Amino acid sequence: MRNFAVPFSVLLLGLLSAGCQSHQPPPEKIVYLKHPAWLKKYELVPFQRVWKKEGVDLKRYDKIIVEPVDISKTFKNDGVEGANLDAMIGADQAKQLREFAEYTANAFKKAIEKDPRLRLATKPGPNTMVLKLGLAKVVPGKPALGLLRNVPLPIGKAGFIISPAIKLAGASIDDLKASVAVEGELLDSRTREPIAMFADVATEKSAVVNTALLTSYGTPREIVDQWAEWFVATLNRKPNEKIERKAGFKLIN
Repeated sequence: MRNFAVPFSVLLLGLLSAGCQSHQPPPEKIVYLKHPAWLKKYELVPFQRVWKKEGVDLKRYDKIIVEPVDISKTFKNDGVEGANLDAMIGADQAKQLREFAEYTANAFKKAIEKDPRLRLATKPGPNTMVLKLGLAKVVPGKPALGLLRNVPLPIGKAGFIISPAIKLAGASIDDLKASVAVEGELLDSRTREPIAMFADVATEKSAVVNTALLTSYGTPREIVDQWAEWFVATLNRKPNEKIERKAGFKLIN
């Protein structure tokens, strides 16, 4: 592995140097929802911003149609955001985004199927809602960086030295983190009127290196799985019950 690290670090340096100065964090701007001003912080649910139509009882909806996840407005990753092993070996990044969107839809479907109260539906009807999801930003993880060091440790202020190639490229610790931004809208299936909305941006707490699997989308998938669990828990929330925002994905694999 040490013999491989030298040429690999040179390749990584070139990839990171291509545009690390244009790196931007996941966007706060809402791009899919038509009424972003309606979104507010609500302490009892884990999503960062939410809205629910006044007078609507979400618990009367026990069937959910999950539409394909929209990626038509997903922000492009610039420079170091897209620097991962998949990009280096020439993987089709657009295809990977489509596959991740499909994974996202399936994650929500699986969470719904596990719940004893809720059921998946395929057509409009009474007590049926439609879930529309859009991915505003998807920044893959950087597991390939594990090849540039000997021990997989979390990247932080203590205990880790960024590889010389990363330093020369001007990348920061935040540049190495995976993140996902999602927007969701719930519609009444028969009227297509919005009854609830949510938006969230999740960033891994430390840059994860998975030297065993070398997967760029491992952490984004775990973020999506967590969102799916929160979604179901929020639909089943009792009055005044608080659903805690706790990261369920592992920080070190």
